[in-house]
Amino acid sequence: MTAYMLSASRTSITGNSVRRSLCRRAVELLATSLLLFLSTGRVDANTTVRVYSLMYHENVPDNFVEAVNAGFNASLASRQWTVAHNMRVKVTAPRTSGTPPIVALENAIKENEGSFFLLLGPMGDFTTNPSFVPTLKSQNLVAFAPLTASTASRGWNPNLYFLRVSATAELLALIRYAIGQLRTLRLGFMYLRNVSFGEEEYSLAVRIMNRMGHEFCCVFTVKSSLTGQGLDDDFRSAWIAFTKRNPQAVILFAPPSKDTEKFVRMVVSDARTNKAFLLAPSILQLVMERMWREALNVVSAPFVSGQVVLAGINPLATDTQYSAIKRFQENVRSYLKSHPGVTVFNSSDDFDHDDIDGQLMVYGWLVGEVLSQALSASEWLSSREAFMESLYDQRRYVVDDLVFGDYGNECVGLAAAHGAMCRCNQGGKVVHVRVLTDGYRLRDADSGMMMFDSSQCYSNRVDIRAPFSAVLFKVTDDPVAMNAAEEMDRGSSLLENIRVGEEGRLFINAITLPSSGIVSGLKSELSKRITDAVLGVVSGSVLDVPGVAFIDPVVLEPRLNKYRRHVIHLSPTLEQQFYVVVSYLADKVREGFHAVIRSSEGDDIGDLLSTTLVTFGMALQSTTIMSGNTSMRDRLPDRGTVYVMGLNTGDAELI
Repeated sequence: MTAYMLSASRTSITGNSVRRSLCRRAVELLATSLLLFLSTGRVDANTTVRVYSLMYHENVPDNFVEAVNAGFNASLASRQWTVAHNMRVKVTAPRTSGTPPIVALENAIKENEGSFFLLLGPMGDFTTNPSFVPTLKSQNLVAFAPLTASTASRGWNPNLYFLRVSATAELLALIRYAIGQLRTLRLGFMYLRNVSFGEEEYSLAVRIMNRMGHEFCCVFTVKSSLTGQGLDDDFRSAWIAFTKRNPQAVILFAPPSKDTEKFVRMVVSDARTNKAFLLAPSILQLVMERMWREALNVVSAPFVSGQVVLAGINPLATDTQYSAIKRFQENVRSYLKSHPGVTVFNSSDDFDHDDIDGQLMVYGWLVGEVLSQALSASEWLSSREAFMESLYDQRRYVVDDLVFGDYGNECVGLAAAHGAMCRCNQGGKVVHVRVLTDGYRLRDADSGMMMFDSSQCYSNRVDIRAPFSAVLFKVTDDPVAMNAAEEMDRGSSLLENIRVGEEGRLFINAITLPSSGIVSGLKSELSKRITDAVLGVVSGSVLDVPGVAFIDPVVLEPRLNKYRRHVIHLSPTLEQQFYVVVSYLADKVREGFHAVIRSSEGDDIGDLLSTTLVTFGMALQSTTIMSGNTSMRDRLPDRGTVYVMGLNTGDAELI
């Protein structure tokens, strides 16, 4: 037996100089290792992350700039301006809004001399300066959350990190809304040439419309006066050609400019276009209220709620159905208590008196929330290269119930086939379509939200299918029919979550009118709006209207089925119901079989019922034919089995 013993005596550890030397060396190595671990695993709490805000533009009003930056600051202030391991965040902005972004960028580079810092923004079309993006690349810098509608800056570029949806996504949402919800038969398009916004979107819009089986009725385009002197004669000639087709709606895809403002005034003042819907991207939200108000005032025209349709990039500041917006309001109120006067809002505000400023403040706050997550690990902040790499490590940001991403870098092998996001710097996936209502307030449009698949990075590659536009009649003079239509309408609203996706195609519009007006009402709809199908309750005569499909119609009175290519029955027809009911009663009826029928086709229905009874060895003893609102009182047999068809209100109680 061999025994191993460990001595606990003092001399066993320190008994000779060699042993003491080895012990000291081990302690020194251990201490050095701990120091190295601590220095690489955490960052000194006194370290400051510098953020240089380029969220400004010389042509953007100060209140809009203040709103974005106040929202951003409110997010960071809710965290006491700290991020990973208590690192402080310091936000710096140029002294004047006249400082070009490239100058502010170069100044920041000089101040930091290779050390880590961040860029917020910029705001506006920074691609007009050809050296801005190359400078970012040469310095391994990322422009975080640029607020621009320019498509020239879109596409894969790891130095640009977008949170907002692209202008092409807004375009797709506006087209779908115009075709599906407004059901526009004659849709026009306006854009300006020789600018970085509009021409490319028009080409995409033409392709999308062609895929849907539609085309623009008319197009207005002139050279932009931003790049040269626009000619009044060219503008006038383009307008004359544009209005020949009397557009019912116009998609306005042009930057804020004198040309755009002039076009809006022409739309309002010309009798051929003053009732047309005007649909515009988010870039025009900043000026559309003013332009529309002034255009109406010039011709003393009344404001029509819903005539102006605008795309939005994030929820309204008042939309508390989102948990994120509830927290936004709390953060901003708290921030404004200690920073009064920095925006049009105050610390006790409900954010309901200026929708545009509110939206911009929400955007700034969301940028702050996402940036805080991006700065949540100190190892990502060791260098500019490390930070950029972390941003594209299959990143997704969840801000309560709002989601941004996925972001991904270059992929190798079959990574993309297995679900990796590759070469993607686009984060926003939702467009909010809104209408301008009374008081020039913005309200979310019915069926206006459009969500894009997070697995598809670029919206210009999305294949949108043609919307299916159906109408549902609510009959005012028939309580039973009205109740049925309202139940169907409520049922269709349950499909809203499906409809908001890029593959959502079903749009159902309810039309309220008396039963006598269904035929004329449908013909009017067909002449004015896209109508693919009619659902729900209809009068029998309306089924003869050509040019539209009737899907599972519910007629106001019993009618026999006649073969019509455009009438599709999903529920059992009257003939099928007769067969099933009579076969069930065949061995149960011991007394006479009677029929009471309220229908304009009563005689034919009675003959069919009699034939069906004969098939099962039975006979029809009597038939009572009624029409209209004739009462069933004194019409019902007092014995036998009675088959009653065509009930009115009160008949059930009488029976």
